[in-house]
Amino acid sequence: MKETGLSQLKCGNCKHDSFRIYQKGNESGPIHIECEKCLSSTIIGTTDPKLVLLWGENSEGILCKFYQ
Repeated sequence: MKETGLSQLKCGNCKHDSFRIYQKGNESGPIHIECEKCLSSTIIGTTDPKLVLLWGENSEGILCKFYQ
């Protein structure tokens, strides 16, 4: 990670540090994060009705949804 001052998150169940990230339905809904090892999941939601994805420092890509 190029940005400084950030803490790496790990799975609270198995301490693995690789995840799959999903979003269901419309783009303002919660984000579902699943541990690649034990499949435990976390849901990230907001109290504000709008979720904004911003470009990180020195980033060449941003999380996005691909439609098939």
